[in-house]
Amino acid sequence: MPPFLIGLFAIIFALLVFILYIFIRPKLSQLHKLQGPPVNGLFTSHLELILNVSASHEQIDKLVKKYGTSFRINGLASVSQLYLRYLCHSQPSTSQHDERLVTVDPTAMTYILNRPWIYQKPWQSRRLITRLIGEGLLGSEGIIHKRLRKLSNPAFSQQNLREFLPTFFKKALELKECWEKIISQNPHHANEIDICHWLGRLTVDIIGETGFDYPFNAIRNETNEVYLAFRDMFAAVFTAAPEWEIILGIYFPFFNKLWRSKTNVIVEHSQRVIQKVGKDVIKRKKDAFEKGVDPGKDLLTLLLKSNYSDETPPEQRVSNEDLFNQVSTFLFAGSDTSSLALTWTLQLLTEHPDIQTRLRQEFHDLQTSKNVIKNVLDIEDDKSYADMYKAIDVLPFLDNVIRESLRLIPPIHSSLRVATRDDYIPFSGPVLLRDGTTQHGIGIKKGQIVHVSIEAFNVNKNVWGEDAWSFNPDRWLNIPDKARQQPGLYPNNMSFSAGPRTLCSKSIQKGISMSIES
Repeated sequence: MPPFLIGLFAIIFALLVFILYIFIRPKLSQLHKLQGPPVNGLFTSHLELILNVSASHEQIDKLVKKYGTSFRINGLASVSQLYLRYLCHSQPSTSQHDERLVTVDPTAMTYILNRPWIYQKPWQSRRLITRLIGEGLLGSEGIIHKRLRKLSNPAFSQQNLREFLPTFFKKALELKECWEKIISQNPHHANEIDICHWLGRLTVDIIGETGFDYPFNAIRNETNEVYLAFRDMFAAVFTAAPEWEIILGIYFPFFNKLWRSKTNVIVEHSQRVIQKVGKDVIKRKKDAFEKGVDPGKDLLTLLLKSNYSDETPPEQRVSNEDLFNQVSTFLFAGSDTSSLALTWTLQLLTEHPDIQTRLRQEFHDLQTSKNVIKNVLDIEDDKSYADMYKAIDVLPFLDNVIRESLRLIPPIHSSLRVATRDDYIPFSGPVLLRDGTTQHGIGIKKGQIVHVSIEAFNVNKNVWGEDAWSFNPDRWLNIPDKARQQPGLYPNNMSFSAGPRTLCSKSIQKGISMSIES
């Protein structure tokens, strides 16, 4: 056979394989049977609809109305998938075509989030997180995550939370004094205060002291080197850096060392500062342990005690570096989520003066009741802080205001998971497929990605009623039956996620919120 015919047959065969791979193979998957937005070519991607934080809840609401509570989208375009798979050596999967499941179905959400051994965070997001804050709870999976979780959970008990209460209230008062000073400097004119920025400084201060006994003093000034290192690093990566640079750094880690961009220089400098201080803090605390001196009651101390206690087998202990990564994780996750949640709560209260009036009245009634300290300024000992928090913690309307704010604008927009094996995800009811039939679940192939849309679920009118998009704290007096099925650490509220990967710092965030609101 002439060589040119052999070459021609080879080209035709390769073309047929490509066509089968791109057009035929995806149609054999169970997920392809689900309805979803149209795919208009090899480069079609629906990720902008799902991941755009400012508009995704509206887009998903439209898609749910059209396709049901669980539907299919295209992730990275087919050609992009081929490129990332074979040129970038991305992790293997049996599902090369990037069709993804998006769900707001409570049964499916509960099933996915409660099975972290099957549904894990994609390696891409974990690589980005571990680059910044190490392999803590946010960036780990499997055995390492289980060990860190086991060590961390006791530190967030209610008993330990009470130890942090003086810090919560004192820092809230410190912030109040700073705001009053700003206002007094120009009493006859309007003063603008960047609430989100100031609350971020507040939560960093609180987590610094309660997390690893480190005084950032960010409320008073923003000069601490560790505070600046964290702030500059996160700003460089999540705000200033172009998307292409972040993506290249994820798929080609060596790019971060070769390309001396402004972002990479800032990250490396920040890491050196953070690691130096982290080693010094751990050494100081370990030296105190050896001398029989109590090194404190902060989270890092509690983690060290748990890690080196006789009850923890040597093979289950983690390194000092991993322990400090936990503190970095708390600072990264806790400060942002707390400050944003507080900011939106205050914004919602300004938009609803009637609710603000009711909340003020509830505090006034508490202050005029017997056996309650009238003013936080009158507190002189830690027990009194605990008594005040206990009184605030049972205020029903305050609790409902915080719950409603978290429901309407959750700290966690969505949760992304990838299947580590073939599985079947159940639904709470029948879902209409593309061929007109219905199913009560869907098969998922290893490597396929699932989007659990927390924000979209939280404003789903089929769950919360026609006023789902409204700020109505009174809805928590009579929660709809469908909402009662909702998983989550906060009862009937999944805004902190759910399952074994739930934000374990939620109790601290609640304490901060109640201290500030009071």
